[in-house]
Amino acid sequence: MTSRERVLATLEHRSTDRAPVDIGGTAASGFSVFSYSSFKRAMGLPDSDIRAIDIFGMLAFVDGAGADAVGVDTVLAPELCPRFGVKIDRWKEFSFWDGHKYLVPEDMTVQRDEDGALLLMSDGKAVGKMCKGGYYFSEIANSSMSFDCFPDEVPLARDKQFIDSYTDEELRFREKTAKELFESSDKAVIVDVTENIRWDASIPEWLYCIALDPDRANELHEKKSLALLSKIKQLAQATAKYSQVFAIYQDWGTQRSELVHPDVFKAIVAPHYKRIFDWIHQNTEWKVFFHSCGSIFSIIPHMIEMGVDILNPVQTDAANMQPEKLKAAYGDQLVFWGGGIDTQSVMITGTPEQIKEQVQDRIQVLGKNGGYVFAPTQSIQADIPVKNIMAVIEALKGVQM
Repeated sequence: MTSRERVLATLEHRSTDRAPVDIGGTAASGFSVFSYSSFKRAMGLPDSDIRAIDIFGMLAFVDGAGADAVGVDTVLAPELCPRFGVKIDRWKEFSFWDGHKYLVPEDMTVQRDEDGALLLMSDGKAVGKMCKGGYYFSEIANSSMSFDCFPDEVPLARDKQFIDSYTDEELRFREKTAKELFESSDKAVIVDVTENIRWDASIPEWLYCIALDPDRANELHEKKSLALLSKIKQLAQATAKYSQVFAIYQDWGTQRSELVHPDVFKAIVAPHYKRIFDWIHQNTEWKVFFHSCGSIFSIIPHMIEMGVDILNPVQTDAANMQPEKLKAAYGDQLVFWGGGIDTQSVMITGTPEQIKEQVQDRIQVLGKNGGYVFAPTQSIQADIPVKNIMAVIEALKGVQM
């Protein structure tokens, strides 16, 4: 059974020889360039060719011998500009705090501030910051919100316009990348979009608008979803014949609960995603992968109604997200993609034996009767001990479905 066949069978809840594995196949199930470098060295593989395809999370493109060593069944055909508007079609060497050289986008421009932090620059303005000794470029918010302006002056105009098309350059890049990955490997190819129906406001602005002016929030969600759908139609035309999964990301949970009440989600969120996902199901063979961190148990039924096929990251250490509970409630309606090892806890502080035990248990629970793709509960972070990464890989090779 090839990797692609294994993933496709799993997405149809059919039996497979083993659970498919995704590490590096999406922006939410990635491998930090720093930990990936440590992993490759531990495996005796060269680490001079590691590309940072997502400079927000400093995530590596997992391919070649590294992908074979991990045993992954998926591969991502990324956007030309996944984060911060930086193109990833050309590369240069760059050294971070660990002293190793990585390949970063040639268009990535950085400056150091007086504290030694790296500032990611765009048009002469700092848009991201990596603190000295850090591992990520955090977004530098440029919020217009003043907290004393509510409720009368929510700073979001009703006539706001959104970009509703890709450039020819972007589409050519997506098509070429997806085609090359489809034809050069047997892995399932994933295409994604890193935008969602939240407009270009800060998260506090957006949540305040939902709470204080739901009609305006609903209107803006509709406008943004229509623009996004227009782009997705172009993306499908360019890549659907080479890809099997469409991924989109938007967090709706905290560690303890949903960000909004389930009724609010149903009323002013779900209809706009349903518009997009209905078109996808009617016009492509894609399965819809939806990423939302956190405790989201109470809104999962609405996600199913809006057309989600695959739920990620299955954050099992959040409230109400126990694997047994999720599988019993929704296992016949969703493919669970994640939840295989808790990156917030066990993968950082656990022993290799504890890690192997959890990996085996999660695959047995979430993989019962099929419909499960192994992935961690979040991307493999830079500070995870390499011995624990090796323990995950070893455990995957010994798991019986």
